[in-house]
Amino acid sequence: MSQQLINIFSILILAQFTFAQEEVSSWLQRMGCVDLQATYLEEQLENGNRTTQVKAAKQLADVYATMLARANQDMDKELLQRAIELFNRIPAAGTVELRLQLFRATYIAAEQILERYRLRISNREEAQIAITQLQNVTNNLESFRQTLLKRIRSARSNNDHLQQQLGLVTSYLAWTRYYIAWFDNNKKEAEKASQLFAEILLGDRPSLQSVSLDLKQHESGARAILGIALCKSLLQYPSDPEPWFEELEDPETWSSVRSLVPLWKFFLLIDQKKWDEILIELDESNEIDKTLLYRVSAVHSLEHYASEKAKEVAKKSLEGLIEIGQLGILSDIVHQYGSQALQKDGFISKYIEGDFAFKQAREIYKGDEPAKDEETQNKFASIAEIFNQAIRSPDITEYEQLEDDCQILLGLSLYYSSQYQKAAKAFIEAAEGDNKEQAVWMAIVSLDYLNPLTEELELTKEELSVLYLENWPNTEHATQLTIQRSSGASENPANIEDLLAIPHSDPRYEEAQRQAARSLYQMWQSASIEQQSYIGNRYITVALPLMVSDSTISEDAHANEVAAIRALRILEISLHPQVHRINASLRALEILKLIDTRNIFSLQIYQNEIAYRRILSLLLQDSPEEATTQLLEMIETSPEDRWTNLASKQVWGDWSLHGFPENQHDIYVVGTSILQQLKNTQYGHSEFIPIAYLTAQTAYQLFLERNDLSLGETALEISRELINQQPKIAKLLIQNAELENTLGDSEIALQRWKLISSGSPTGSELWIRARFNTILLISEQSPEKALALLNQHHTLYPNYGVEPYGTKLRELHTKLRGSSNGS
Repeated sequence: MSQQLINIFSILILAQFTFAQEEVSSWLQRMGCVDLQATYLEEQLENGNRTTQVKAAKQLADVYATMLARANQDMDKELLQRAIELFNRIPAAGTVELRLQLFRATYIAAEQILERYRLRISNREEAQIAITQLQNVTNNLESFRQTLLKRIRSARSNNDHLQQQLGLVTSYLAWTRYYIAWFDNNKKEAEKASQLFAEILLGDRPSLQSVSLDLKQHESGARAILGIALCKSLLQYPSDPEPWFEELEDPETWSSVRSLVPLWKFFLLIDQKKWDEILIELDESNEIDKTLLYRVSAVHSLEHYASEKAKEVAKKSLEGLIEIGQLGILSDIVHQYGSQALQKDGFISKYIEGDFAFKQAREIYKGDEPAKDEETQNKFASIAEIFNQAIRSPDITEYEQLEDDCQILLGLSLYYSSQYQKAAKAFIEAAEGDNKEQAVWMAIVSLDYLNPLTEELELTKEELSVLYLENWPNTEHATQLTIQRSSGASENPANIEDLLAIPHSDPRYEEAQRQAARSLYQMWQSASIEQQSYIGNRYITVALPLMVSDSTISEDAHANEVAAIRALRILEISLHPQVHRINASLRALEILKLIDTRNIFSLQIYQNEIAYRRILSLLLQDSPEEATTQLLEMIETSPEDRWTNLASKQVWGDWSLHGFPENQHDIYVVGTSILQQLKNTQYGHSEFIPIAYLTAQTAYQLFLERNDLSLGETALEISRELINQQPKIAKLLIQNAELENTLGDSEIALQRWKLISSGSPTGSELWIRARFNTILLISEQSPEKALALLNQHHTLYPNYGVEPYGTKLRELHTKLRGSSNGS
């Protein structure tokens, strides 16, 4: 608040103008780059042509005013020096406007320092520099004014523009002389200033009867009346400034000047050390900002502390600052003037002592993390003890509104000293006050450093986190907390929703998206079938843009690694039966191919997995031939790899649904690939019987075509293993009977056909087939026995049975009869 009022003083006596601005300067102003705008304009002022210099100078004073409104005392000095240097660089500014604006800029910088000095924010040495500069400017302004007067007098007609320039120069000169008079108590300068103010009011001397008081309706006129009132106070005439203030209190007075009258009257009481009247104003005034009122009365009364009345003012002012919670200002004042006006060892005294020590420590240790070195930790621990003493002081009940602030500083001191549990307790205590958000957040941060947390503290931290997110959901800390909680409880859907709710405009949006992707993937890994579709699709939506973004950082190995891992996860989920996001899988495959070509992050260990995912993608795109080609390459290069086995099962499953290829060799290779990853005892499991059976069958067919005994042996080996495990399945018995008869043991083949015959319905095609093969095998050992069986069969089945085995039985019967007759 003090700063705002000081800023009012900075423009108190200045007329306001609006000038056209150059494109670059306007852009810098719109972007808020005031410092850059000032630098740019100074460059234009020094190096530009005459037109450019004039435009730059017109803008510089306004830019300086903006900078001063944001400045501290160090920046004030810098701005004043910049204004001085402008005069030095351009001693003969060529136009009236240029010179006028340079005077204005210099005056604003000096006035700002002097008003800070009134509040003792700037020191006397700094104020003296400003006064010296104003004294230098005075001669130039006076010369400038005389030049304008001559031009006006010699002009043939009234020139409003020259009159306006004269008014501004006269105003600058009048207020410059006032500040010199005020600072040095120079009555001669005060006389000159009041005379100049009178001329602005069209009077020949500064008296109520001489000037045009109706000009108070205008800003320049009202300020001139104020200037005369202030000069009258310095001159201490019998006619005091009160009548002039009464004129300003008229409702017709320019409102911004009228509103400042109580403040200026209070400043005059301060200048005149009228402590009794000041005490009354401190009690009764409601027209002046309390912070400014207490500050200015406190610093001036403490400078005259030998006076008993000044002591009263000092005590009341400091108590006022305490009451309105301005402990920062109070701390500055106490350390500038001492704590004699405060109760020794009371709460405030200890609080201020700790606050000052804390600020000093923080000037040395500027980190946000707790201190690591023992010396700094001990220093903050000592400061924490001072705040503890403040909280335990007997008069603490008088300052309940400040106890929470003290707890905050206690918590920070304990935090920096690495006493985390005590710090958290202090912050929790402080959470009842006005700084609730900071207190809750710092309590959470402090508990974060405790590892492991007890069950009780874990619960406390969770409650604090919920409290923070409920009350301050749109802060950067809330984003950070949401991300942190999600990383600690990644499978909590509510946490993921919180992460995904963080808006794109949030600085930590991308971090939240990455954490959401990680959490969704972890949820995916344990998701039920019912959840897989929703979670999988949600993951793809979040992860796909992140993958693409990381992949664009072509020279960063880590970014490429992250993109590759995320692409593999996208492939895993997008190709799942419950998700089936083909386009996402194709994009992931493209990214992996791109990364592989860069050769900065090796995908070698992932090649088989990528090949497997590519095969799945091809199957989903109804391209089984391409999928088979890819699979055969995998089997050839990595026959025992688990991804090869998984790919083989996927291709086989697709064949089972949509039809097996005509190429028997492909079926055999894929089937063998699957079986090689099994134990022989697994062939008979219901899942693998069809694979083992068809593999043996294709091996047998290939054997017959190629006469490759190894293929036949493979077929027989698989068939025998199946029969050992599943001896009653007809098609397995038939296959084994055929294989045993061709490649193995004919006795075993005979047993198989007998078993098939006995287990088949009499007269059925399978029964006739088994009957034929049984009699055929018997005929090889005993033709007579076989003939007897055929005679019996013919008696029962004159047509021998269903084809083609009826014909085969007839032919065998004829053959055996002929053999019998021939014998």
